Amino acid sequence: MISLELARKLKEAKLEWEPQEGDWFYSTKLNQPVLVTRTRLERWRKESGNNKKPAWKRVILLPSLDQLLDEIERRGYWWVLSQKRISGDYRIVVGYQDIEVSYYEGFRADTPE
Repeated sequence: MISLELARKLKEAKLEWEPQEGDWFYSTKLNQPVLVTRTRLERWRKESGNNKKPAWKRVILLPSLDQLLDEIERRGYWWVLSQKRISGDYRIVVGYQDIEVSYYEGFRADTPE
């Protein structure tokens, strides 16, 4: 799971989120991560129907790796995941390339999580 600090930055960057059962978000009331359940989804959708700001817009998503990679692709970037056999570390490289601009940045971790 990503850090709360990174999750906040993603929210500030306008990471779009349509909650699904099994997603995680951070509850400031409980001060801990919370799992999205079917009951919670039904309650949120009912609240949203009352012309309120959807409840999931008020919480901090803790996205999974596949959700982050989908967003990276949606924004026009590419990514590569690799593992070095010698050191055993994992690397994700994220980049963007068009006719005028080429950019990439790598991230390293000891585990795939």
